[in-house]
Amino acid sequence: MKNYQTYVQPVVFSVSIIFLTCTGCDDASQAGKPTATEALDQSAQAPMEAQKARVGVGVQGSRIRADDSMASDLVTGPAKVLFNTKEKVVFEIQLPQALQLFKALEGRSPTSHDEYMTTIVRANRIALPKLPEGMQYVYHVDEEELWVEPIAQ
Repeated sequence: MKNYQTYVQPVVFSVSIIFLTCTGCDDASQAGKPTATEALDQSAQAPMEAQKARVGVGVQGSRIRADDSMASDLVTGPAKVLFNTKEKVVFEIQLPQALQLFKALEGRSPTSHDEYMTTIVRANRIALPKLPEGMQYVYHVDEEELWVEPIAQ
């Protein structure tokens, strides 16, 4: 009587090869889509537009976000979730809570970008995600929101 591993190993190997083949690049579905490196190069060349600070504006994880093939999701999915969660905590939990506390204590909103960065971000030790080259954080006083904008030259 042969050991079960003699039968199991070839089956596992075969199933693995079939799985990797099925989840690999399908030329028809990938036609016209840039690779992750090309997408990163394109995003580095083209400056971003001004937008509200939200998940996805940071540099960390941008290369992973650019690649949306199914095969990479099996490997990079947890990393995408980690980077998105870090940014979500900053933009949707820490900054709004710190702004609420400031309003409760002072009875007003910050009146300038410098005051926002000092009393909200630095005082609460909030680590804002690093931005791509040529971009900066700007606090819009009238909207009471943090935005990401190109650096004026």
